[in-house]
Amino acid sequence: METLEAVRALVTLETVTSITEIENADLISSAKVRGWNLVVKKDEVNVGDRVIYFEIDSHLPLADPRFAFLEPRGARTFNGVHGHVLKTARMRGIYSQGLAMPATLFPELETLAEGDDLATVLGVTKYEKQIPDEIAGTVSGEFPTRFAPRTGAERVQNLTGVFAQLRTDYDWIATEKVDGESTTFINDGGTLRVAGREWEFSTPASPAEATAPWKVAAEYNILDRLPAGYTVQGELYGAGVLAKNTLKEAGKKFLAFNVLRDGVFVPRSEWPAAIEEIGTPVLDLELPATVDEAVAQVEGMKSVLNPDVMAEGIVWHNTAGARIPELQGRTGMKAINNKWLVKHS
Repeated sequence: METLEAVRALVTLETVTSITEIENADLISSAKVRGWNLVVKKDEVNVGDRVIYFEIDSHLPLADPRFAFLEPRGARTFNGVHGHVLKTARMRGIYSQGLAMPATLFPELETLAEGDDLATVLGVTKYEKQIPDEIAGTVSGEFPTRFAPRTGAERVQNLTGVFAQLRTDYDWIATEKVDGESTTFINDGGTLRVAGREWEFSTPASPAEATAPWKVAAEYNILDRLPAGYTVQGELYGAGVLAKNTLKEAGKKFLAFNVLRDGVFVPRSEWPAAIEEIGTPVLDLELPATVDEAVAQVEGMKSVLNPDVMAEGIVWHNTAGARIPELQGRTGMKAINNKWLVKHS
């Protein structure tokens, strides 16, 4: 299998495409960068200005004086670095997602070669929540990419330039985005292998030493459901999986969102019946015409799994299971519920 590893670009050079005044706000405005709305100081940036844009989940080192103004908004040490994590916020009724700073503040980026990563140069990393030991277990090696790529779906706000073409070129189905830990199960010639988002986990020496992914695999009879050479990827969720059990699930559950055969994605319509039984809920929705409409569609939406709480959002999968170049080899894209983000950030 050709391995295409999609890498999230946390820091990019962008152009401000619009500025909108905020009612009853004298000091701030709303700016648009790609498909993202963000609150900026009034007159700090203007339409057409080149800015360095930092996506949400970016961990910015506060030792850099250019980011020091963020410290009063909250600081968090991650991988030994004291920094600030960008999260979705709402100000004066306007969502703000990310940070845009004038490109002139970053002269060191002017001499970068093509392909250089701006985040690496500026010491910016993606903030990841710590995985409980009960989930992680013992690592045996790197993620086994010959069976499947690492999981991930591009946010629609990053696809403003290609969204209309993607909508035309492919057919799409919507599934609920489940808030959990990405887990991969592999039937490698009759032997079960288990991985998280980044690493493969060791087989437990005994049932008593099994961590949550292995226990769920046994409870769901994953090896029996999965033919040899098949891989299933999904979300492990529920009590004890994440600090915030946003779906209010009493136990631990697993729902599948990807199936691969010999490293090739299998369209949902061709999934083995035993895997379809534990698939993420398919929603009776059509892909909207624009990025803004796709974001609005998920605003405040309720979960199919638990209608008493909000859903995290929607993942749109192309029905052919094609690895799409415009999605960096991914098969899907996602629209996240901004109300959910503000509540659970």
